[in-house]
Amino acid sequence: MAELELVVFVLLVILRCLNPSYGANEDRCAPKVCLQGQPSIRFPYRLNNLQNDSCSYPGFELSCNADGNTVINLPYSGEFLVDFIHYRQQNIWLKDPNDCLPQRLKNFNLMGSTLQAAGYRGFTFWNCSNISDRKLPGLTRVGCLSGENYSIMALPTDELSNTDPKSVEGCHDTWNLQVPSVPKDWSSSLTIKTIGLKWDVPDCESCEEQHGTCALKNEKSREVTCSYPDDEAKDKPKHSNWGMIVGMMMPWILLMAVSCYISKKSKARDHPAALTAPHSPERGQRGQLRSPATIGIDSSSSTLGMDSPTIASYPKIQINENTTKLIEPMGNDTCAICLLEYCTNDTIKIIPECNHHFHDHCIDQWLRKKATCPLCRKQQHRHQPQHE
Repeated sequence: MAELELVVFVLLVILRCLNPSYGANEDRCAPKVCLQGQPSIRFPYRLNNLQNDSCSYPGFELSCNADGNTVINLPYSGEFLVDFIHYRQQNIWLKDPNDCLPQRLKNFNLMGSTLQAAGYRGFTFWNCSNISDRKLPGLTRVGCLSGENYSIMALPTDELSNTDPKSVEGCHDTWNLQVPSVPKDWSSSLTIKTIGLKWDVPDCESCEEQHGTCALKNEKSREVTCSYPDDEAKDKPKHSNWGMIVGMMMPWILLMAVSCYISKKSKARDHPAALTAPHSPERGQRGQLRSPATIGIDSSSSTLGMDSPTIASYPKIQINENTTKLIEPMGNDTCAICLLEYCTNDTIKIIPECNHHFHDHCIDQWLRKKATCPLCRKQQHRHQPQHE
């Protein structure tokens, strides 16, 4: 595992040298949404838990509620849903989560907020009992304020002069309400579903008009700066292009490194002696094996190995034309210890416990060191010395 970790570390160091910005969260201020269909949030706003503090101007924090709606909290008026944001005109439209904006506007207060009303439009309300909408042309029924036996009707105050007084006969309890609105959006305020507000600081209007990106100059300042795509390409270090290339290639490089590592480990499991025996063994004359010292097994005595009488008792077969048919059903035609194929006149020894076979010369050295089968690791019965 250490080899794989070393490869990954070297690749990361190379990528870091080619592109010093690698590892930094370059997209930390990229536009985010709470849910598909919700407003796109970017500077001067930010979404809590989705964008960093430096991505917004102070006081322009938004959040996502449990339903995936974008929410703004006004200090003295509570939570409202964000319906739309026009960044170039610096306008924002809000609506009531309970869809009863007239009720919320009775105590509406923008104190302590970064927003302000671009203008107000007055609405006049009537309490009309047992009168259907068809008898009140031009008026809008406010469902959340109405009941089974009465209807609360609303009409923009500046349109009263165009309304037939007879249309509100039988209505009483008249009152007025000022609704914050963007003058250009007055036509959509007839339903009293949203309020339009604006912000003056930070002033990014000219930057937005020129398709620039407005952002804080630095994290410790409230001064804003405007950048453009051409400027970013001009200021971008040339070596960052190499960093991007290496970054795109890194997953494939890592995949190749992992594949090589797994392949090596797989071969090691299939050939236990592969880590100790040379991978390019040399055989002298046909039928002659290497010396025990070249196999890579410590021939020194060990209490974990087996005694010589037990090892000598294992059955042996000399390979020839007749015995080849005997070992074929056993599967492998290669000694898993020295990694050499069996040849005519070679002598193999069979482990009775698991029926695996190896060159007798190789397995003798192995069993003196370890009392297990090199292939299946099955524990072999060691000779128990008799005490006088």
